[in-house]
Amino acid sequence: MSEVLTRKEYIEYCQNCSNKSIDSNIGLICGLTNKEPSFSGNCHHYVPIKDGLDEVKDEIHHLKIKMQRKKIIGIGVLISVLVFIAIYFSYQIKLKVENYKYSVGFKRTGDQFFKDGRYKDAIYYYDIALEYDDKNIEAIYFLGRSYQELEENNEAISYYAKVIDMDPSYVMAYRARGYVRKLNEDYSNAIEDFKKSLEFEPENTNAIGHIANIYSILGDFEEARRYYKIALKYDPDIVMARSSLAYVEYKLGNYEESKNLCYTVIGKLPTDKDYAHDILGLVYYAINKKDSALAQYNLALLYDPNNSRYYGKLGYIKFEMGRNIEALQDYNKAIEIDSLNPIFYLNRAKCKYNLDLYSSALEDYNICLSQSMAMDKNDILSCYKGRAKIKMTLGDLQGYEIDMVMVDSLSYKD
Repeated sequence: MSEVLTRKEYIEYCQNCSNKSIDSNIGLICGLTNKEPSFSGNCHHYVPIKDGLDEVKDEIHHLKIKMQRKKIIGIGVLISVLVFIAIYFSYQIKLKVENYKYSVGFKRTGDQFFKDGRYKDAIYYYDIALEYDDKNIEAIYFLGRSYQELEENNEAISYYAKVIDMDPSYVMAYRARGYVRKLNEDYSNAIEDFKKSLEFEPENTNAIGHIANIYSILGDFEEARRYYKIALKYDPDIVMARSSLAYVEYKLGNYEESKNLCYTVIGKLPTDKDYAHDILGLVYYAINKKDSALAQYNLALLYDPNNSRYYGKLGYIKFEMGRNIEALQDYNKAIEIDSLNPIFYLNRAKCKYNLDLYSSALEDYNICLSQSMAMDKNDILSCYKGRAKIKMTLGDLQGYEIDMVMVDSLSYKD
């Protein structure tokens, strides 16, 4: 049994208890019983008095506990968010992989239709491929190719532009767009595209040849010659570059050089030599060797017997040589092959006039003028003059005067 405390021991013990109280008569008492302390040993109700520092420590302790709880909750929320993000991106990656596979598959189907020449079907599948992956650059490029094959050139150009925007180094898109722009007679932009492609493939003779050909079309034969020679430097066996260079040399008046190039072409080709013979015909005609020119066009016809232009050239030279019946026969053949060429009717009318076939010549002049949209001003003027002359011969003075009014109008028109 515990020993009973003295009054002094009670005071020392209880004065540090938060349950203590003071009685004015007795002094220190227990606030729980309102009596003097009477416990033995230790009091079960003892609660030590805390100073201000202890309270601060307790408060800090409680705050730490709250912060830990918040931290745990925050970590839990963060983990949940990260798990959600991981799941989301995992799903997106999976979806992207699946879409890529679908896009590649539909593009492959489009390729098969493209190879078979079924360009509308190819477009259908390329469009589906882009629905799954709008960055499928190959599908975009072949959409351009498909529209190009369908001669929808502006559509083709727009798709090639998209390819170039996505990948400025996609060299085939530059060449393809340059080719379509060339077809659209947008020559300056076509040259720009072909030259841009040469920044990536400087020895591509296809692009070089197109640039040379455009300069030839524009009449800049010096630049055309320069580019044809570049193409031949990279590949001396490009026969068409030699033929085209021969034509350029002819236009520049370099007849011997032109002839030499033509004969090297003829020596290399087993077939399709007609173009070289055509150029030789031009050269021989230019140096006034008309019999040699005729021989070249006859040789050209051996390789391309349905070329109306070659018959037209034969007719023109024979007409100048006074061989009107033969010229008439050649123009008949040219018109049989190509009945929409007004120049053939114009030149045949001249032959018929020399043969006194006035009514028939008048018919040819009328047909020629009905197709005048395809002729330049000088040919139209020649047609009106020839028809006026026949009308005068046939005694149609009113018709003669009407045609001469047109002649005067065309002669003074800017």
